[in-house]
Amino acid sequence: MSTNDFQGMSVDVEGVSDSAPFSKLAIAALILFLVGALAPIEPALTVVSGAAAILALSSLLVANRSNFSSISRVLAAVVLFLASLVTVWSVVVYKVQHARQEARATEVALEYLQALGDGQMLTAIKMVGLDPVVRDQDETELSPAQKAVRVYLDDYAINQVIKRGKDQKWKVEGVIESQTERDPSGAILEIYRVRFYDAQQVNSRPFDVLVNFVPPPRGAANKTHRWMIDQLEIPSK
Repeated sequence: MSTNDFQGMSVDVEGVSDSAPFSKLAIAALILFLVGALAPIEPALTVVSGAAAILALSSLLVANRSNFSSISRVLAAVVLFLASLVTVWSVVVYKVQHARQEARATEVALEYLQALGDGQMLTAIKMVGLDPVVRDQDETELSPAQKAVRVYLDDYAINQVIKRGKDQKWKVEGVIESQTERDPSGAILEIYRVRFYDAQQVNSRPFDVLVNFVPPPRGAANKTHRWMIDQLEIPSK
């Protein structure tokens, strides 16, 4: 075998070793995107889809300097486009859903105040999640649930609304605060604080109604969420 033959083999080996590398950033972006693609269904995954878009963009920015393969560049571009689309879409879906939730919480809170003002105590008590009882029973005969209703009926803020009667005219300021909490069972509650003012009074103090969006119990056949009143407050400011 001649020297020229060995030189030819050397050139072939060198050509293989000099092939363009594949971008690890592009691969990582693809993996994150496969997880974050469910962001429109599960808003918590929006962060993952956003991270996929950032990694894909980073891969494209360093592609020329690192001489990445054309396949990795195409992959990064596709992931960037799709991840950005999913991220924007999931944000829009969340905003629309959140706005609907706040609107519904406001409706429930207003229904509650109107029930109190109209003297519909049975409706108001049910909206709080308590069982109605007769108030003129002897204290020793009351069950814990009945005592809870008695405490509820003696609440200062509730009685202030009841005293206003049907002449009250509520001005809605809207949801001023929302948060999520876990109940003892581990279920996630969404809590909305809705603020109102009585337009019939000058310099009326605000009334805050806390409304809970309650998930169904675990294992329940009915998977529908419920709206329940948490409490009524008269804030100092």
